[in-house]
Amino acid sequence: MLDLSPLFERGFSPDNWTLTRKQKQIVTYILDHPGEVCYISLRELSKRIGCTEVTLLRLFQRLGFGGYADFKREYRRCYEVYIYEAAEEDSEIQRIQESNALLLNHICRQERQHLHAYLDAFDLDPIVQAAQMICLSEFALTVGRGISKSMADILSSRLGALGVRAVEADPEQSGLMQNRLNLIDNRSVVILFSFPPYFEEISAAAKFAASKGARIIVFTDSPAAPAAAFGDPVIYCPAARGSLYNSFAAVLEAVNLLAHCIAIEQGSRQGVQFEKLEELRREAEYNEYHRGYRSRRGEEDEEEDED
Repeated sequence: MLDLSPLFERGFSPDNWTLTRKQKQIVTYILDHPGEVCYISLRELSKRIGCTEVTLLRLFQRLGFGGYADFKREYRRCYEVYIYEAAEEDSEIQRIQESNALLLNHICRQERQHLHAYLDAFDLDPIVQAAQMICLSEFALTVGRGISKSMADILSSRLGALGVRAVEADPEQSGLMQNRLNLIDNRSVVILFSFPPYFEEISAAAKFAASKGARIIVFTDSPAAPAAAFGDPVIYCPAARGSLYNSFAAVLEAVNLLAHCIAIEQGSRQGVQFEKLEELRREAEYNEYHRGYRSRRGEEDEEEDED
């Protein structure tokens, strides 16, 4: 008697068995309609497949069964095992998915807490200083290697959208890097992204830029970063640790704030951007007024309670 459990395995094909073309068609039907085969009669099965009962019996005998009843009994047993194991597998998949969702929610909370703590203590002065330097420069070069290159690319793209002449450079592409460095002078600003692991090439680029008289802005996570010694200003963006990967959300937020600050510095421009800027300015003033108003009302209520 042939083991029918392979019928329910992924990738099974009737071609795996030595059968006639008609018998393969029958097996294919049985595979596609397991619920039917477990319970219907031989006559009904022959009608649905479109063959004689004799043809079916020959197939079952070839598979090692005494008749349709023996085949159906073994087929039903294998099908029930398959259903049970599939349910167990689905349950395990669901458990894993729920566990993954729980882990992702935990990471989201960590990211939110880190970003809120970072913004609450954020020093805007280096951002404002950097924005003014970029607006006064004739050329901006953003430099980063590894994961830092992605952030350098994002800032370069933002600067281009703001009308600033900017290009990015990767120290790993030494030839292109040197060509880009040769473009800078004392009217340029070089923006370096330096995060662990710190690369010597970033510090070398900083030294070269300093020798050309270019202004240097550094995004980094720590004053201990070698490139920090060359930056004025230095924009600190500590990377959150504790998850699967270090989070660079703070760096991206600092880049976003710098882009907004540049847009504010360029506020004299007319057009849609200027109108949007004025709208945001009015909204900020409105919110600040109401925060002050609520604070004053709270103090007055406390004084009345004391009286």
